[in-house]
Amino acid sequence: GDLKNKMGSCLGKSSNNGASNSAPNAPPSTEKAEGPEQYELLLLGSGDSGKSTFCKQMTCLYKDRFSNKEVNKYVNILRANALNNIQIICWHLQDKKTDDFHLDTDEGEQAIEIIAEAGSLTEEVVEAIKYLWEEEPLIQEVTNTARIGLDSQTPFYLDNVERFAEEEYTPTIEDILKARLKTTGITETFFSVEETKFRIVDVGGQRSERRKWLSRFRGDITAVLYLAALDEFDKALIEDPDTNRFDESLKLFGEVTSSQWFTETPFIVFMNKSDLFRKKIQQFPSAMKERFADISEEDSADYQGAVHYIQNKYEGAFGGNGRLYMYETCAIDTDGISKVFYAVRDVILSQELARIGF
Repeated sequence: GDLKNKMGSCLGKSSNNGASNSAPNAPPSTEKAEGPEQYELLLLGSGDSGKSTFCKQMTCLYKDRFSNKEVNKYVNILRANALNNIQIICWHLQDKKTDDFHLDTDEGEQAIEIIAEAGSLTEEVVEAIKYLWEEEPLIQEVTNTARIGLDSQTPFYLDNVERFAEEEYTPTIEDILKARLKTTGITETFFSVEETKFRIVDVGGQRSERRKWLSRFRGDITAVLYLAALDEFDKALIEDPDTNRFDESLKLFGEVTSSQWFTETPFIVFMNKSDLFRKKIQQFPSAMKERFADISEEDSADYQGAVHYIQNKYEGAFGGNGRLYMYETCAIDTDGISKVFYAVRDVILSQELARIGF
């Protein structure tokens, strides 16, 4: 008990850098951690890498479950996720329509017109979405292969659109974890794991958000959690369709790790969305080879080989002097991510103990 108490009293200092107070859209902090035993974790990564889902996970695992008000907020978010993504697909089909690239049925063409003009998930719109998703193979093909800025959970939204549209619909934990809402401003999540207190600061991943945060954090951060979506190697940025998401993430990682503010900071990279990446490698064994000339065909078609290739890219781009840790994660798998987080916590604890001379 004495050693545990001694360890607890020697943990990292809580910072008060004002980041949350100056953030335009940050929610008021209802749960300020008391005393100095609090770890500051900065959560970074490019847009749609899974940062907000990670924070939702922490709420789900280590705090009380979501309140009714929070759950209800996701009803409209999930409905919009389904409608917005199928509309992107429909608009793409309308723009690119040729003799070789079109739906074969009049019903399909009518469904596209209904969805393209829709403002909400009416019964007619839901039927049109279900028809396209279940009866038209081209829609699945476009969803899997077209680089048109779709959210990574689009198949889940379209599989469940009828349920989302029900009048009495209540989102499940899985729905909430898969919901997509662009983060603007800075949001904070406070929680404790076995008496160790954490504050995770999540900054928006889109380019326009990044300028707001870099110099704010200076030396106050215990570690940076960097989320890199494994499955994004063949996707374009939502805010810039000409830029590849993997290239953007690798560039951001290089910039942040070599920044003067983070030279000695440990970086913990979560190679995220491992489930979607595994599925993509199985469905399209040559996709990695088409994207990266220097990967072997064997590694391109092998999940672990492909993960190792991407891991090497991030290790090569690392510009810091601190430690670098890398984990494969799937942010919607609560059991898997809790194990990863325990490992992360132990890494941070042992580092703090070494720093104070244990």
